[in-house]
Amino acid sequence: MLRRTFCALAVLALSTIGLSNTASAKERLDRQDLPERDEINQTYSREDVSAIVINDIAGGVTIENSTTGNIELQVVRSAKTRAELEKKKIVVEKVDGRLAIHTEAHHGMSWDHSNVRQRVLLKVPTNVDLGISDVAGSVTIERIDGQVRINDIAGSVDIASTAGSPHINDIAGSVTITVTELDAGGIRINDIAGPVDLKVGRVAQANIRVEDISGSITVDVPSAVVEGKLDGESYHGKIGGGGPEIAIFDIAGSVELQSE
Repeated sequence: MLRRTFCALAVLALSTIGLSNTASAKERLDRQDLPERDEINQTYSREDVSAIVINDIAGGVTIENSTTGNIELQVVRSAKTRAELEKKKIVVEKVDGRLAIHTEAHHGMSWDHSNVRQRVLLKVPTNVDLGISDVAGSVTIERIDGQVRINDIAGSVDIASTAGSPHINDIAGSVTITVTELDAGGIRINDIAGPVDLKVGRVAQANIRVEDISGSITVDVPSAVVEGKLDGESYHGKIGGGGPEIAIFDIAGSVELQSE
């Protein structure tokens, strides 16, 4: 998996060259759009949605926090021609409190080869569950305190704040995440083609397992103690008397674990 994802990451990195560092985030995104485009703009009540699932997106996903308490969705698709834009449409479905956002079913090789760019922006309350998978772009999340599951991302993952037991795997880029509180499910970060920067807060009891790392390992948590195996590729230890597991393994880069 790591060898395959390095190629995807390199292609994505080259595609962003030339964007102005001084442009606003919206301007940078607009510049990436192709000439023909359309949008989906929808709003949902938080009472009607407890979980959001996003998958099969040909572009970046950005999750911001809502100031209204509602869930606000914007999807932008773009292509070189209107004919191409008729393909790879985004489907939005709400069933039994679950909001699903994904590309329509594939329709043959011509459909697969159509150059349609997609990007998703969601503004959400913090107390929702979130699943994101199969995204050809970076994922940026402001704050989510519900369950977080992220996998198969061809780009970086940046989570400013989350609580609970985030699981992140199969990422072709760096992972930066702050976990404010840890529950019984622990933290799992694995199969990452890039460095991992994990900050933890309010963690009184935890086990730490860091293994199969092809870079440096830094653990800077005042109450953490080494326990068992310790070498250039691994670290086993605990915080306090031990508890939920913080597991980080199969990383093609450095690992930093530190207090918030």
